[in-house]
Amino acid sequence: MAEGQNYFARQKLIPDFSQEALTGSTALLLGMGGLGTNVATALCRLGVGKMFIVDYDVVDDHNLNRQTLFKKSHVNKSKVESSLETLQASKVTRTKGTITKYWEQELHNLVTEIIPVEIDVLKNWPKVVELAKQSTIIFNMIDIGDSFDYAVQSLALSLRVPLSLGGTFQSTATVDFFKPGGNPCLACVNDNKFSKEILDKLTTDKIQSIQDISFLPADDNPTGQSTFLVANQCANMMAACFLNDLLKQSDPPTRSIFYLSDFQSLAWPMEPRENCELCAKSNSVV
Repeated sequence: MAEGQNYFARQKLIPDFSQEALTGSTALLLGMGGLGTNVATALCRLGVGKMFIVDYDVVDDHNLNRQTLFKKSHVNKSKVESSLETLQASKVTRTKGTITKYWEQELHNLVTEIIPVEIDVLKNWPKVVELAKQSTIIFNMIDIGDSFDYAVQSLALSLRVPLSLGGTFQSTATVDFFKPGGNPCLACVNDNKFSKEILDKLTTDKIQSIQDISFLPADDNPTGQSTFLVANQCANMMAACFLNDLLKQSDPPTRSIFYLSDFQSLAWPMEPRENCELCAKSNSVV
C-alpha cells in the first residue's frame, strides 16, 4: 500500500478486525460466473492478499444481468480475462496463450494480487491441486454437479483448508461452509448418489494424485434462473462466512439459506456423520 493511502480505515475500526489476516490470505475461486464475479469483487474490496480466479468459459449475453464484472463488449471473450480487465481496470492481452495486462487503474482492486488461470478444471485437476496448496480458502462456484463438489471437498480436507460453496435458484441463496477438518463435511450433510467406484477414487488420500477427473458425472440441472440480487446476496454470504471464520468473529453455520422473496433466512450447524468416508478418514490420519 502506498504511503498515505489507508483504503481500509473504516473496516479496521471494527472491534477485533484484523486487516493483517486478510492480507495474509490467499483465495482460490473456482468459477467466475454469477457468484465468482461477486465474490471476487468482495474479496478485493476487503483487501485479501492474493486471489486465483479460475474458469474456462466465455462470456455469454445472458450472463450480463448478474455477472457483474462483464459488459457488452466482453461477450464471447474469456471470463477470466474479462474479470481481470474489470477488476484491475486494465487492458488485457495474450502472449502465446498467457494472459497479461499492460495498464491498470485499480477499479475494484485495491491491493490484491490477482492470478488469472484459464483451464478446464476436470482435465487439468493437477493445476487445481497446485493452486489449492497455495490457498487458505477455497470458494467452489462451478456448477458441474454434486460429484465435482465432492471432489473439491475431498481436496480441501486433504489440505486442511476451509471450503465455501454457494448456489442460487430463483429467489433463494444457499451457502455451505466447511471447516478444514470437516466434522461435518459435504459428504456428511448430502446424500451421495454416486457409485462406490467413483467414491473410492475421490478419497482424501488419493485426491491430490488424480490427473483427470473428467469421469465425474454432471448433474442434470434445470437451466439457471437467477437475478443479480440473489447472486450478489449469495456471494456476500459466502464472503461473510470466510471473513467471520478468519477473524474468529463468529462460528459460521454449516448451511445458510436466504429467501429474497419474503426476506426469511435459515442458518444452522449440521452434525457430522459417523464413519463418514471423507472427514472421518481424513481426521484419522492427521
